[in-house]
Formats: sequence, structure tokens, C-alpha cells
Amino acid sequence: MDFTVAVLLGTFLLSVAALFVFIWSMAKGLFGDGGAAAAEIFAPSELGIVEDPAATSSQKAGLQQAMSPKHAKGHTLSEEDEELRSRADKSTSLVVGVCLTLAVVWLVLASFAGLISSIKLHSPDWWVQYEWLTFGRIRPIHLNLVAYGWCSLAGIGVAIWLIPRLLKTELVGAKYALIGGALWSIGVFAGTVAIATGHSDGLEWLEYPWQIDILLVLGGALVGFPLWLTLLQRKATHLYVSVWYIAAGLLWFPVLFLIANWPGLHFGVQQATMNWWFGHNVLGLWFTPIGLAASYYFIPKVLGKP
Repeated sequence: MDFTVAVLLGTFLLSVAALFVFIWSMAKGLFGDGGAAAAEIFAPSELGIVEDPAATSSQKAGLQQAMSPKHAKGHTLSEEDEELRSRADKSTSLVVGVCLTLAVVWLVLASFAGLISSIKLHSPDWWVQYEWLTFGRIRPIHLNLVAYGWCSLAGIGVAIWLIPRLLKTELVGAKYALIGGALWSIGVFAGTVAIATGHSDGLEWLEYPWQIDILLVLGGALVGFPLWLTLLQRKATHLYVSVWYIAAGLLWFPVLFLIANWPGLHFGVQQATMNWWFGHNVLGLWFTPIGLAASYYFIPKVLGKP
């Protein structure tokens, strides 16, 4: 059997196995049902209370009046709930701070690269004396900085912050996430330099040379460790839907990225098919699950309703 066919067949069988695990989880009630499962992210005294740290006092009062007037006087967490949440947030503060800070740095750099790319659509000869600023290099730099610098690191930061809150315990294995985030950022920096100097694989979303891709695969795998370690120590009796989305994203990205960047594995039409297999799946199996996990947590919390 052709090796590539075997790899694709293996991923299909893995997906089927995951489907059966999902069915088993449903049968065991791990997903829960009804309002009790949806209210898992709330402390008993929080139901009906809006929570929007970005809102002013008047805006928050207006939102509270619109959503649940009878709770307009506010609430206080029990000492136990407040202590639990405080320890959870402290356990992630360093990792989340590093990830989000780096994400913003990559966003600023990506924005400059995007601006230069857009200007070149109107003035293609602008700064052509600098090879790394030609459209064929600056545009892939912009794409990769947004995808792997800004979006990915911001998503990782949010996911790491959510994990202990969702599992109602402190984050376990924060050092793995720090090492993983460092490897990831080094990979993004090295990949950007490689594209700027003309060393590219020539496939959209997959421009980084495979030697550098190893850093992102290892970084992505290490970032996922705290989730599995914290799951073993969880105090939550029900796994809220966001946990499943985060687990899916952190599991799938290293697999997708490794298969797509394996040197010498894909050729010709098969390579073109793989290119957009990855291009679509990195959106659907990486960015989307992390975004949905955040949405399923933040929207109910802001509105004060499961």
C-alpha cells in the first residue's frame, strides 16, 4: 500500500474511532443534558447576573436591567467559590500573559506587513529594491504572522485561561505550556525570517520550511499537555462543552500540521489536494474550535444566562 494512502486511511480510522469515543461519552453522560449542564460555568449565586468587565457601571446596569431586572442589586460569590476562582486564575496568569503579549506583538507586525502588501497592489514598484519587501514575500509573511503568530497564540492564551475555570481546579503543567509557547514563537520568528530571505515551501499556509515546522509541532503538542494533566485533577463533575472544543483543537493542530508538512510525502495533484485539505482544516479544526470554546463560555457569562 502506498505510504500516503496509508496515512490518509489511518487518519480516517482515527476519526471513526473518535466518533465512537464521542458516542460512548454521550452514553455515559459526560456531556450532560438540560439546564444543569449548561449552568456548569456558573456559581450558584451568579445565575442571572451579567458579567462584562469592559462595560461601564451604567452600561452594566442597563444590560442587567434588560437581561434580568430582579437581579439588579448584584451578587457576591461564596468565599469557597471566590478562592477557587482566584487560585485558578493565578495558576494561569504567567502563561496567559506571555501568550497574549506575544500574540499582540505578532499582530502589530502582521498589520504592518498587511499594510505594505495592500499598498503594493496599487503601487507594485514601491520598495522593490528590497527583496524581502516584494509582494511575493511580504504577503506570505503577513498571512503566517496572522495565522500562527496572532490568532494561534491568542487562542492558546484564551484556552489556557479557560481550562482551570472550566475544570474548577488550578492549572497543572504550566511549564509545558510556557516551553511550548516559547518553541512556537521561535518557530514563527524563524519562519518569518526564512520567508523574508526567500526560503519558502511555496504552499499557501505552509510556507515555513519543514525544519522550522518541527518547532510548531512540538510547541503545539506541549501546549496541549496542561489540558490533559489538569483533566486528571479536575473537580468539575461535568465537562462543559468548551472543554471538548479546546481538547479537539489542541489535539488536531499538531496532527494536521505534521501530516501537511511531512517532507517528501505529497507530490503533484496530491500535494495540491493536501494543501487545501490543510488550509480548510486549520480553520475548521483549529481556529474554529478554540473560537467556539471561548464563545460558549463568554457569551453566557456576559448575559448571565446559560
